[in-house]
Amino acid sequence: MEYLEIFQRNIGLFTPEQQHRLKDATVIVAGARDQCQTEAQTLARFGVGEIRLLTVPDDSDAEPGSGPDLLGRSEEPFANVIRDTTPHTSVRTLDMAGASTESLQEFAGGAAIIIDTLEPERMDLKTPLADLARTMEIFLIATHPLPMGSLMVVFAPGGKTPESWYAALPQPIPASGGTAAGLALKAGMGAAEAALILTGMRPPADVIAAPEYVTFNALDRRFTRHAAPNTETSR
Repeated sequence: MEYLEIFQRNIGLFTPEQQHRLKDATVIVAGARDQCQTEAQTLARFGVGEIRLLTVPDDSDAEPGSGPDLLGRSEEPFANVIRDTTPHTSVRTLDMAGASTESLQEFAGGAAIIIDTLEPERMDLKTPLADLARTMEIFLIATHPLPMGSLMVVFAPGGKTPESWYAALPQPIPASGGTAAGLALKAGMGAAEAALILTGMRPPADVIAAPEYVTFNALDRRFTRHAAPNTETSR
């Protein structure tokens, strides 16, 4: 099937012109398998033309091919999973943990947005990822599952850095407990924001960027805008 035949379902939410912007866009998703794959599949369902995956192990003891993930999906190459979602999305992958600054820059060339699903504790990886986004002058969207919902922080070029934002929080972000429910409740929040930005439905001036952030409460299905305490608008 042709591209617009498959994504005709999106027309109404997006115009044909906006849908073509998604087709021409490249988005990077960084994180462990569960989080990274969920955001990437959502991007593919929106019709994003190229997805680049910066992958890291789920934990320090994880080995490739160790079994199903939290949602019961079998161990399978990311590229195959995305191609099964839509044949019109191309996929590239890179092991972020072993990548040099030069290889990251080459891998990221031409990308429009970066989605960061890394755990808050992984500042060793979040910091170079944020530096890359700032160098490229593109948005970095960080998403984190909560016990009953999700959190999203958008870092704008020239705005507040992840190091200063996370350090200013009065307490750590609560862990989701590594459950399928926690993952599903967060599923696609960053990808949906990326799609709105890429299509122009969310102009840069309207993006809620750090120090502010957004939470989704799954109990009452409500999005809430917050201002992180003790923060400044720039580094």
